[in-house]
Amino acid sequence: PLWIPLLVGQRAEGALLISKAARYGAGEMDLLQTFISHASVALQNALLFQEIKYQASHDALTRLYNRRHFFQQAELLHGQGPLSVIILDVDHFKSFNDTHGHAVGDLVLQRVAQACKEVAAGSTLLARYGGEEFVLATNSTGEAEELAERLRRSVESTRVSTETGETLSVTISLGVAGGTSGVENLLKAADEALYRAKESGRNRMVAAAWQA
Repeated sequence: PLWIPLLVGQRAEGALLISKAARYGAGEMDLLQTFISHASVALQNALLFQEIKYQASHDALTRLYNRRHFFQQAELLHGQGPLSVIILDVDHFKSFNDTHGHAVGDLVLQRVAQACKEVAAGSTLLARYGGEEFVLATNSTGEAEELAERLRRSVESTRVSTETGETLSVTISLGVAGGTSGVENLLKAADEALYRAKESGRNRMVAAAWQA
């Protein structure tokens, strides 16, 4: 049998296994080479399409869904019944950038995203909303406040190390809103609750009234 790598650039992204009892003739080898070239191009195009599709729906820094994809999926969840949304904001994020540089600020966002992913598994929709804000949506409206509190505790236990050896603590503030109202209304109510959480001292969760 022949094992023939399918190359995309200099990297093998696949392999072709061909088995034949008799020896391959020169004409057959030429035909195989042509086929392999076409297969490699097709594979490269498929991988490129996959990457473009991923980039269209994901945030490059955190690898979470982006804002646009969140709205699309949140509308689908809303069609399934009452919805709760959680908006969270990294406390004093500007000071991370100003004091330690944007590389540390980016690392903080990545750590917060990872902490959220570990807590918000399953059917919960999680996305980077913009800047230092993240957003979640779930049809499990009765568990949204508990989920928000678990998110807060998870991030609170997160530590970020800098190149100078400093260990930084990170906290978040969260606003929660649930109901049968539209996604935009729920986000507005959650954002107002987030504002109250920050005004109350940060590192806490505030829930809005049920949005009918």
